[in-house]
Amino acid sequence: LFLPSKVLITGFDIIFFWVARMVMMSLEFTKKVPFETVYINSLVRDADGQKMSKSKGNTIDPIDLIDGIGFDSLMRKSTRGLLKKDHKEKVEKYIQKNYENGIKAYGADAVRFTFAALSTFSRTLNFDLNRCDGYRNFCNKLWNASRFVLIQCSDSDFQIIEEVNFNFATNKSPYFSSADKWIISKLHETIDKTEKAYATFRFDMIAGEIYRFVWDEYCDWYLELAKTQIRTGRIAEVRTTKTVLVYVLETILRLAHPIIPFITEELWQRVAPLAGQKGRSIMISDYPVPVGSGPETEAQSEIDILKQLVFGCRKLKSDLNITPSQQIPLYIDGDKKFISKYEPYLLQLANVSEIGTNVPAAATDKKLAELIIRDFKITLELSINVQQERKKLEKKLNYLENDIKKLKQKLANKSFIQKAPKEIVEKEKHRLRDQERIMTKLLKQANELSD
Repeated sequence: LFLPSKVLITGFDIIFFWVARMVMMSLEFTKKVPFETVYINSLVRDADGQKMSKSKGNTIDPIDLIDGIGFDSLMRKSTRGLLKKDHKEKVEKYIQKNYENGIKAYGADAVRFTFAALSTFSRTLNFDLNRCDGYRNFCNKLWNASRFVLIQCSDSDFQIIEEVNFNFATNKSPYFSSADKWIISKLHETIDKTEKAYATFRFDMIAGEIYRFVWDEYCDWYLELAKTQIRTGRIAEVRTTKTVLVYVLETILRLAHPIIPFITEELWQRVAPLAGQKGRSIMISDYPVPVGSGPETEAQSEIDILKQLVFGCRKLKSDLNITPSQQIPLYIDGDKKFISKYEPYLLQLANVSEIGTNVPAAATDKKLAELIIRDFKITLELSINVQQERKKLEKKLNYLENDIKKLKQKLANKSFIQKAPKEIVEKEKHRLRDQERIMTKLLKQANELSD
């Protein structure tokens, strides 16, 4: 990849005992330096920052993270070979507290991704089992995104447009949408950032960049934009969209392969033929390199505005307790050319029944919600029964008011504070803060409904 050829990976606690001696011995007997670079990885501790020890029971076998293990098996494994009775009792207590349901199977890729994301330059690494959940979800997300692309491109007549030029500095094709240009630009920005991170051994940054691009940009946004383009575009535009879907996905798989090798190999074997890639394995395919002279600023700016408009519509719905699935009219006052261009995307992503540029006179007597976003004013026509919504809110507010009153009384009781376990007191304080936050939000909604 982008790493020096002679690298030693070690922990800070044996730099003098082993690393320095290896250098001195090699210079003495071979007159050569044995390695060019020393990468000092963090020492892994448990979630509380305690050093892992078999007598404490806080050690974790990586195989148990990969394959999973039940509570009984974990207990037997953790207490085997312990000679002291107090050590065994301590371990049993720790296992019962932290692993009452055993350990779930996360798979090798999720475990690798977790440790890559935690590989900062700190001396110690506090390993929290819950972090594996997030990266297992990432692997599932990538798998499902690949399934979507394979389904979309499974037509017998689909063939990637091999002559497509993804360098937009020289590309004059009229069939690329702003969304296509945006995702390819973001892809090559990510490749560039990961390349620089490899050179400085920032594996946490590599994992973070790949995670953000795949989840936040490709899956959450481009796949949804592509659905609209496939549904509403002309034949040449649809074919271009499918080409971009395959091109970006195949590049993602090669980009993520060093961190999650198993799922990327499995998916690449299915995606590579569609992308026109030949080879027996992703392991021996070329690693991605950035293409283009820089970011597509115009496309990125337009998609950023589109995102903000969609977020704005969703926020208005959420603030007024309107379900995301409920379709209501949307009116946007602003650049009419932009609105016309992105109307199909807004209809789907904001899930509105229609889009207008001016609020009709008939709607001015109805309940309206407005929000200013950059140079646009978005207005939602609320097709709701205001009286019913007020009653619902009043019921929720009464419940919250009583609950907050009880929590305050409990936390004002000195006997409870002194006798209750610390974690219970903190839990009640946290609950009080949450209830007060919800109360503030509902009061705001009630004020808006009464305007």
